[in-house]
Amino acid sequence: MTTLTVISEGVSPASSNDLTDYARDLTRSIVATAPRSCGVSAFLCSANTRDRDFFRQTAPQAEIIQSSRDRAALLRAWGVGLTGQHGDGMVHAPSLFAPLSRHDKINDGTQTTVTIHDTTPWTHPHAYPPKAVMWFKNMARRAQKYADAIVVPTHTAAENLTKYLDVGDRIRVVQGSAPTRVINADGNGQADPVRAMAGSYVITECGTSEFSGLSALLQAFSRPELNDVGLAIVARDGLTPETLAELTTSLGIAPPRVHLLTTGNGGEIRDAYRAASAHVLPGRADQFSSSMLTSFVLGVPTVHADTPVLNEIAGDAGRSVDASSDDTYIDGLAEALAEVVADTTQRERMITLGHDRARAFSWREAGERIWQLHAEL
Repeated sequence: MTTLTVISEGVSPASSNDLTDYARDLTRSIVATAPRSCGVSAFLCSANTRDRDFFRQTAPQAEIIQSSRDRAALLRAWGVGLTGQHGDGMVHAPSLFAPLSRHDKINDGTQTTVTIHDTTPWTHPHAYPPKAVMWFKNMARRAQKYADAIVVPTHTAAENLTKYLDVGDRIRVVQGSAPTRVINADGNGQADPVRAMAGSYVITECGTSEFSGLSALLQAFSRPELNDVGLAIVARDGLTPETLAELTTSLGIAPPRVHLLTTGNGGEIRDAYRAASAHVLPGRADQFSSSMLTSFVLGVPTVHADTPVLNEIAGDAGRSVDASSDDTYIDGLAEALAEVVADTTQRERMITLGHDRARAFSWREAGERIWQLHAEL
């Protein structure tokens, strides 16, 4: 039986997003779409019992391969090409964390494909720890040399990647979808901070990283146009109530207007989205965002920065804001959010367009595309 091994680890150095949801959803879609007489192995590091238990419950058809090495040891070993038997056969990695080495695709059947989600380690290296950037660039060079294909989430990302790697025709676009942990979550009722909010509010997913756009968003909420609108923030990248309180206080934003959701509960996040008047994606880096797809699926109008990747994802379903300068962007965010929240007709139109746009993104199709890619190889 032909087996495709998926490196199902959701954390990778120099990643601008937590890839846990992506790695889980993609692995399950690959399992669900496996052709007849084909199987899937989910490869995990030694200490990753959480994902091991997750896949045993949600993808019981998959074989779990638990390495004897921890993640740090594998990062070092794979970074210098010491892949051992992990690099044998068909391997797909949802990041650059992959066993890349010289191999004979024709005679021994080894195929290795990797994923590069964006080019921010090249464009914004100062936003990451120096060692993480070194690791990323080293693995990108190894992918250029040894990967049979490199998967990217958008056509814009493919174009961006060609500025840094010479990989010929080996780039493939495979789009993911909204995280099923949120979309298909069980349970009812909103998280306590959201339930306490009065009136209309905007939801976002932000952290402390440069990419999140939190500072620009809070400055927009200090503008008079949004005085009567609340803000619910799903915490990312270690954003804490203390850090948020410092930021809002410095801008004169009343504490009751801004609430932080530190919950990892998918059901609470889903319900917080559904009750929101709008979703905002304030980050200006040219990178994929699953939260935009979450908002489309759950029927929440989205306001986002005018970047090539986000424009490609949104199509005509989002409202883009000129991000060419800080002042222009902050003023534009405030104006756009105020209009969307106040204009019921505009919101309903954006919700309809968002639902239509969401249909273009499917985990099942993503799984099928990965199998198709390996069949072509």
